[in-house]
Amino acid sequence: MVVQRRTAAGFATKILVITLCARMPAAHPEGYIEAFANFYRDAADIIRAHRSGGAIEAGRVAQVPDVIDGTRGVKFVAAAVESNAAGGAWTAARFR
Repeated sequence: MVVQRRTAAGFATKILVITLCARMPAAHPEGYIEAFANFYRDAADIIRAHRSGGAIEAGRVAQVPDVIDGTRGVKFVAAAVESNAAGGAWTAARFR
């Protein structure tokens, strides 16, 4: 949705209002919870579309982590544990 607002100087500007992802004002403490709600909603929509054979929006799919993202996270944690065991020495996560 696009709304038109007047600035303090009286100029009319068009502003794109994103209602799908932004239910809270910027920097609101509840925005953290809303981020997870958006993530789960997107994941559920993608799963539903996949099961029903419907179209899946590429932009929304790109925002949801996949198996590769999960693998990289596990490798990062493993490298952190290894680094700790080595007294804090630098340990490469070895992403491949």
